[in-house]
Amino acid sequence: MPCEAIICKDFHCCNYAHIGALKSYISLIAEACLDAAAEALPASKQKGTRGCIPGWKEQIAPLPLREKSDFGIIYEKSVGNLTMAR
Repeated sequence: MPCEAIICKDFHCCNYAHIGALKSYISLIAEACLDAAAEALPASKQKGTRGCIPGWKEQIAPLPLREKSDFGIIYEKSVGNLTMAR
């Protein structure tokens, strides 16, 4: 734990040692959270090379082609936003 950087009272601190120590500490915390989530949360297993989308056959496949294309665009945009947030 970077104690010296954490207790620093300078609100506009530009000490490179403090900045580096805090960035490293944040990375370790983020990595620990991701590791814990990977261990604790269930994950679906992909089938084949493209994987599967739950509910596709029941909810999307029966729709007319126009509705499928609209859903595909919305889905791709939402997935793109999620991957960009990481």
